[in-house]
Amino acid sequence: MRNSALRNEFQDADRRLGLLNTFDNLRGASSRGLKFRRNTLLIFKFDVPEGEDSLELRAYENVNRAIEVYDELERRFGKEADIVLVRGESEENIRDAFRNYFSDARAFVDLVREGVANL
Repeated sequence: MRNSALRNEFQDADRRLGLLNTFDNLRGASSRGLKFRRNTLLIFKFDVPEGEDSLELRAYENVNRAIEVYDELERRFGKEADIVLVRGESEENIRDAFRNYFSDARAFVDLVREGVANL
């Protein structure tokens, strides 16, 4: 496969999935004023316009309500978003248990963009 074809294929996939945009939005997740409760829904939206936030957070004290909303969102968004229900006793506990969602992906995003530009 030629470099230009690979670059175009990657860019098409990224436009559909919004991965780099999602990682960009997570860059500041650790410092943004995200409000967690015991039951938190992370909504990773795909195919989001440039500059729009692809991560939405909804928090619930009651696990049954969180599950109801999770089911509603799964039906509503279908393949347009990835819905994740996280549960923890504290914000610190949630960030620790699901650290991959909140770690700074800056270096990774920068390397991917640099690699695509060099193709």
